[in-house]
Amino acid sequence: MEHIIFLHSDEAAWDVLRQMQQSAAQCIVLVIPPHLERLRLNMLLRLIRRHTANQSQRLVVISKDRLVQVLAERLGCIVAATLDEYHGLLPGYVASS
Repeated sequence: MEHIIFLHSDEAAWDVLRQMQQSAAQCIVLVIPPHLERLRLNMLLRLIRRHTANQSQRLVVISKDRLVQVLAERLGCIVAATLDEYHGLLPGYVASS
């Protein structure tokens, strides 16, 4: 089971963490918009990664922003540019036509 969270550029980190804490999903998919402020992005990804590790959840980061992708990869997250790309990476996924 996965929980998809769409991060908005003006959303507080605590709001995102609260959504994650309320989720019983084994996989958290975080969709991050491009051009998020670098310091905020770094802090947010570290907090979220720590939370998911403590809860034995898997974290997937979706973003077309290359900086987001690099930071997420360094933290050990699964990374994709789009949700479609991510779902295409899942084993057993068959694209609908």
